[in-house]
Amino acid sequence: MKKLLTISAILVFVTMFTSPGFARLISDPPLKTHCVRFTSPASKTDADGVEIYAYNAIGGTKNQVNFVSDIKTGKTKVTYGATPESDNYGDKKSVLTAIGLYIQFVNSKSAPAVISWKNSSISSGDKNFGIPFLEGMKYMDAGNPSATPDTIIPPGQKVLKKVFIPNVKFVGSRWTHDGVTITPSKDVSITLVLSVNGKFFTVVTPGINFVLNGK
Repeated sequence: MKKLLTISAILVFVTMFTSPGFARLISDPPLKTHCVRFTSPASKTDADGVEIYAYNAIGGTKNQVNFVSDIKTGKTKVTYGATPESDNYGDKKSVLTAIGLYIQFVNSKSAPAVISWKNSSISSGDKNFGIPFLEGMKYMDAGNPSATPDTIIPPGQKVLKKVFIPNVKFVGSRWTHDGVTITPSKDVSITLVLSVNGKFFTVVTPGINFVLNGK
């Protein structure tokens, strides 16, 4: 019986991480599940024949911010920057963040398209993080233009990229990746200024927020 319960718990944990759609984050698995997602449909941007579509946010977590249970409703909410003096101070665990997004490029032109990431930027609010950090790059190369490769899209082809905020650092014995804090009271958005074939185009994501318990 104990073995069966252990296997069931593992299956639930794996399912939460591999489900398609929104990025899923787990705190104290499998008791709390949070979905990081856009709060409205994403729009497409036409970059002179190259269609750019930001279709999903990528979530992460950050320590030392509070999950607090609402006594009246029983629901759990995240509060950012709570202190012992505030009304909603609770046990310090993690807070959800947006660390990047999925970007799809569709090249409808008869010539290859070149996305120059080292000449592009990623920002949120009034903070510019600099050069986007791409999946497959080494953490130590985040923000390094000479180590940031271009993306070449052949004519008529579609390319999907995971694009991250380059806010990484080595702490202790591991790399950490900080993002933009998501609070329950305010959506955040991510802005990309992309260099496509030598021209600049701006892509702003819909609002990003989270849904408690995946609902």
